[in-house]
Amino acid sequence: MSPRSSHAPRRTVQARSRSQSELLRPCYWGDGPDERTLWLALGFIEAAHHLCEQMVEDEFSRQYRSSRVLLHLTHHAVELFVKGAIIAATHERPRLTHRLRELIAQYERIYPAAEFHFSVPFELNDDEKQQELFQDIALPPIAVAESFRYATSVDGSCFNDIEPFDPESYLEQITELYNKFNRLFFRLREIHGRSYEAR
Repeated sequence: MSPRSSHAPRRTVQARSRSQSELLRPCYWGDGPDERTLWLALGFIEAAHHLCEQMVEDEFSRQYRSSRVLLHLTHHAVELFVKGAIIAATHERPRLTHRLRELIAQYERIYPAAEFHFSVPFELNDDEKQQELFQDIALPPIAVAESFRYATSVDGSCFNDIEPFDPESYLEQITELYNKFNRLFFRLREIHGRSYEAR
Protein backbone atom coordinates (compact mmCIF):
# COMPACT_ATOMS: atom_id res chain seq x y z
CA MET A 1 0.00 0.00 0.00
CA SER A 2 1.49 3.30 -1.07
CA PRO A 3 1.75 6.08 1.53
CA ARG A 4 -0.01 9.36 1.00
CA SER A 5 1.94 12.41 0.03
CA SER A 6 4.08 13.84 2.80
CA HIS A 7 3.00 17.36 1.84
CA ALA A 8 -0.49 17.19 3.37
CA PRO A 9 0.64 16.51 6.97
CA ARG A 10 3.27 19.27 6.60
CA ARG A 11 0.64 21.85 5.64
CA THR A 12 -1.48 20.85 8.62
CA VAL A 13 1.42 21.30 11.03
CA GLN A 14 2.25 24.73 9.60
CA ALA A 15 -1.35 25.90 9.86
CA ARG A 16 -1.58 24.84 13.48
CA SER A 17 1.67 26.54 14.42
CA ARG A 18 0.49 29.86 12.98
CA SER A 19 -2.82 29.77 14.86
CA GLN A 20 -1.38 28.62 18.16
CA SER A 21 -1.22 31.49 20.65
CA GLU A 22 0.66 29.70 23.42
CA LEU A 23 3.72 27.53 23.57
CA LEU A 24 3.48 24.08 25.11
CA ARG A 25 4.65 24.29 28.69
CA PRO A 26 5.70 21.54 31.11
CA CYS A 27 2.77 20.17 33.10
CA TYR A 28 3.93 17.31 35.30
CA TRP A 29 1.66 15.14 37.35
CA GLY A 30 4.01 15.47 40.31
CA ASP A 31 7.43 16.62 41.36
CA GLY A 32 9.07 13.28 42.22
CA PRO A 33 11.06 11.09 39.81
CA ASP A 34 8.41 8.37 39.95
CA GLU A 35 5.55 10.68 38.90
CA ARG A 36 7.59 12.27 36.14
CA THR A 37 8.76 8.91 34.81
CA LEU A 38 5.22 7.52 34.76
CA TRP A 39 3.94 10.77 33.24
CA LEU A 40 6.48 10.53 30.42
CA ALA A 41 5.63 6.85 29.81
CA LEU A 42 2.03 7.87 29.15
CA GLY A 43 3.27 10.32 26.52
CA PHE A 44 5.26 7.64 24.71
CA ILE A 45 2.41 5.12 24.65
CA GLU A 46 -0.04 7.81 23.53
CA ALA A 47 2.30 8.71 20.67
CA ALA A 48 2.65 5.04 19.67
CA HIS A 49 -1.14 4.64 19.76
CA HIS A 50 -1.71 7.75 17.66
CA LEU A 51 0.88 6.84 15.03
CA CYS A 52 -0.39 3.27 14.74
CA GLU A 53 -3.91 4.60 14.22
CA GLN A 54 -2.54 6.89 11.52
CA MET A 55 -0.77 3.96 9.88
CA VAL A 56 -3.97 1.91 9.82
CA GLU A 57 -5.73 4.88 8.20
CA ASP A 58 -2.84 5.38 5.71
CA GLU A 59 -2.01 8.77 7.18
CA PHE A 60 1.38 7.48 8.37
CA SER A 61 3.40 5.59 5.79
CA ARG A 62 3.20 1.79 5.86
CA GLN A 63 6.93 1.42 5.54
CA TYR A 64 9.50 -0.57 7.43
CA ARG A 65 11.07 2.59 8.85
CA SER A 66 7.71 3.60 10.32
CA SER A 67 7.38 0.26 12.08
CA ARG A 68 10.72 0.92 13.83
CA VAL A 69 9.35 4.17 15.23
CA LEU A 70 6.25 2.44 16.62
CA LEU A 71 8.27 -0.37 18.16
CA HIS A 72 10.69 2.04 19.78
CA LEU A 73 7.94 4.25 21.22
CA THR A 74 6.14 1.22 22.65
CA HIS A 75 9.32 -0.33 24.06
CA HIS A 76 10.32 2.94 25.72
CA ALA A 77 6.83 3.45 27.14
CA VAL A 78 6.97 0.03 28.82
CA GLU A 79 10.49 0.67 30.11
CA LEU A 80 9.59 4.05 31.60
CA PHE A 81 6.31 2.89 33.11
CA VAL A 82 7.91 -0.09 34.85
CA LYS A 83 10.81 2.01 36.11
CA GLY A 84 8.44 4.70 37.41
CA ALA A 85 6.39 2.11 39.27
CA ILE A 86 9.54 0.60 40.78
CA ILE A 87 10.73 4.03 41.95
CA ALA A 88 7.33 4.75 43.49
CA ALA A 89 7.54 1.61 45.63
CA THR A 90 11.24 1.47 46.49
CA HIS A 91 12.30 5.14 46.32
CA GLU A 92 15.42 3.85 44.61
CA ARG A 93 16.69 4.18 41.08
CA PRO A 94 16.12 0.97 39.04
CA ARG A 95 18.95 -0.83 37.34
CA LEU A 96 20.45 0.96 34.37
CA THR A 97 19.15 -1.46 31.77
CA HIS A 98 16.83 -1.43 28.77
CA ARG A 99 16.05 -5.14 29.06
CA LEU A 100 12.32 -5.39 29.69
CA ARG A 101 12.43 -8.96 30.95
CA GLU A 102 14.65 -7.98 33.88
CA LEU A 103 12.68 -4.83 34.66
CA ILE A 104 9.28 -6.52 34.47
CA ALA A 105 10.49 -9.37 36.69
CA GLN A 106 11.39 -6.80 39.36
CA TYR A 107 8.11 -4.94 38.81
CA GLU A 108 6.06 -8.11 39.26
CA ARG A 109 7.91 -9.00 42.46
CA ILE A 110 6.94 -5.60 43.86
CA TYR A 111 3.40 -5.68 42.45
CA PRO A 112 2.37 -9.36 42.49
CA ALA A 113 -1.39 -8.73 42.29
CA ALA A 114 -3.02 -9.58 38.96
CA GLU A 115 -4.43 -6.07 38.58
CA PHE A 116 -0.91 -4.72 37.99
CA HIS A 117 0.08 -7.23 35.34
CA PHE A 118 -0.08 -6.31 31.65
CA SER A 119 0.75 -7.92 28.34
CA VAL A 120 3.83 -6.59 26.57
CA PRO A 121 3.04 -6.09 22.86
CA PHE A 122 4.96 -7.74 20.02
CA GLU A 123 7.00 -9.91 22.44
CA LEU A 124 9.23 -6.91 23.13
CA ASN A 125 10.35 -8.52 26.39
CA ASP A 126 11.31 -11.82 24.75
CA ASP A 127 15.09 -11.51 24.43
CA GLU A 128 15.44 -14.94 22.85
CA LYS A 129 12.98 -14.12 20.07
CA GLN A 130 14.65 -10.78 19.45
CA GLN A 131 18.03 -12.49 19.29
CA GLU A 132 16.71 -14.87 16.64
CA LEU A 133 16.03 -11.88 14.41
CA PHE A 134 19.67 -10.84 14.63
CA GLN A 135 21.35 -14.23 14.66
CA ASP A 136 23.87 -13.21 11.99
CA ILE A 137 25.30 -10.48 14.26
CA ALA A 138 26.78 -10.93 17.71
CA LEU A 139 24.87 -8.26 19.59
CA PRO A 140 25.21 -7.29 23.23
CA PRO A 141 21.85 -7.42 25.08
CA ILE A 142 21.40 -3.65 25.08
CA ALA A 143 21.67 -3.54 21.29
CA VAL A 144 18.97 -6.20 20.93
CA ALA A 145 16.67 -4.16 23.16
CA GLU A 146 17.31 -1.04 21.10
CA SER A 147 17.33 -2.70 17.70
CA PHE A 148 14.30 -0.61 16.68
CA ARG A 149 16.10 2.62 17.53
CA TYR A 150 19.23 2.25 15.44
CA ALA A 151 19.94 1.09 11.91
CA THR A 152 23.18 -0.70 12.77
CA SER A 153 24.84 -2.54 15.62
CA VAL A 154 27.72 -1.09 17.62
CA ASP A 155 30.22 -2.41 15.07
CA GLY A 156 28.41 -0.70 12.20
CA SER A 157 26.80 -3.86 10.79
CA CYS A 158 23.25 -3.52 9.50
CA PHE A 159 20.62 -5.41 11.45
CA ASN A 160 19.26 -8.54 9.79
CA ASP A 161 15.80 -7.76 11.10
CA ILE A 162 13.29 -9.16 8.63
CA GLU A 163 10.03 -9.54 10.51
CA PRO A 164 6.29 -9.16 9.87
CA PHE A 165 4.49 -6.01 10.94
CA ASP A 166 0.68 -5.99 10.91
CA PRO A 167 -0.56 -2.49 11.83
CA GLU A 168 -4.14 -3.61 12.49
CA SER A 169 -3.26 -6.32 15.00
CA TYR A 170 -0.53 -4.19 16.54
CA LEU A 171 -3.00 -1.36 17.04
CA GLU A 172 -5.16 -3.68 19.15
CA GLN A 173 -2.19 -4.51 21.37
CA ILE A 174 -1.07 -0.89 21.70
CA THR A 175 -4.62 0.22 22.50
CA GLU A 176 -4.89 -2.40 25.23
CA LEU A 177 -1.59 -1.28 26.75
CA TYR A 178 -2.50 2.41 26.40
CA ASN A 179 -5.73 1.90 28.35
CA LYS A 180 -4.03 -0.32 30.94
CA PHE A 181 -1.26 2.18 31.64
CA ASN A 182 -3.75 5.00 32.12
CA ARG A 183 -5.74 2.93 34.62
CA LEU A 184 -2.59 1.77 36.41
CA PHE A 185 -1.29 5.31 36.68
CA PHE A 186 -4.19 6.33 38.91
CA ARG A 187 -4.06 3.04 40.82
CA LEU A 188 -0.38 3.55 41.58
CA ARG A 189 -1.05 7.10 42.72
CA GLU A 190 -3.80 5.76 44.99
CA ILE A 191 -1.74 3.07 46.70
CA HIS A 192 1.26 5.36 47.13
CA GLY A 193 -0.81 8.07 48.77
CA ARG A 194 -1.06 10.57 45.94
CA SER A 195 -4.04 11.72 43.95
CA TYR A 196 -4.02 14.12 41.02
CA GLU A 197 -6.76 15.45 38.83
CA ALA A 198 -6.24 14.74 35.15
CA ARG A 199 -4.92 17.73 33.27
